Formats: sequence, structure tokens, C-alpha cells
Amino acid sequence: MFRNKYNLGGEQSGHYIIFPQATTGDGVMSAMFFAKALYKKGKLDAPSMLKLVPQKAISVYASPAIMYDAGLNALIEKHNKLLEGCGRLIVRMSGTEPKIRVMAECADEGLVDQALAEFQEYIKTKQ
Repeated sequence: MFRNKYNLGGEQSGHYIIFPQATTGDGVMSAMFFAKALYKKGKLDAPSMLKLVPQKAISVYASPAIMYDAGLNALIEKHNKLLEGCGRLIVRMSGTEPKIRVMAECADEGLVDQALAEFQEYIKTKQ
């Protein structure tokens, strides 16, 4: 950012840096700048722009080695296909604890619950 004199930067984790106002990721500030940009364009009508869908997450104790487990990867592939076009799935190791985090979201809450139940059961069998 500094080398190219950019004042907006982001990373995959969702952190946005807005220089010089903030030099670290700040979700509230990012939301305020986003709302300000929409307002300036006359498009600040959040209810019509935002469609909320069920989103749930679990955290289960596990060794980082589980991320290389063929069964877990098959389960990820299965649920990515089930949610394709209607939702999403994120499976990752925690950066602060020995836990695997699974988040699913979809307009069909049954698919969300099914995914999380299957991941919970599978991960617990690997302990």
C-alpha cells in the first residue's frame, strides 16, 4: 500500500485498512466508509440491498493435521456442492486455539444444520 501510495487495502480475512484514518483492520470504520460511499452515490437503502440468510458456526477441538484428512476434505467437497449457488462453507483452523472452525450459510437453514451436524460428528470421531 505504502509503496504504491494506495489508501485502501484489504486481506482475505476481511480486514480493511483505510489510510491515514486507520492503520489496522477496523470493521466498524470499514462499514462507516462503505455507508458513506453509498450515501454519496444516492444508494443508501440497506434493507433493499441486504438479504440476510441463516449463518451458523461451530468450533470443535482438533489437531491441525485434520486439515489434511481425506475424509474431511471429501466432506468439504460434498457440502460445497450442496451449497453451490445458494450458500457458502468455510472450514479453517483457529489461529488462536487447537480448534477447527466450520461456518455454513444458506437460505435453506436445513442445509446449514445438516452440514454443521456432519462436520461436528466427523471431527469428533477423529479425536
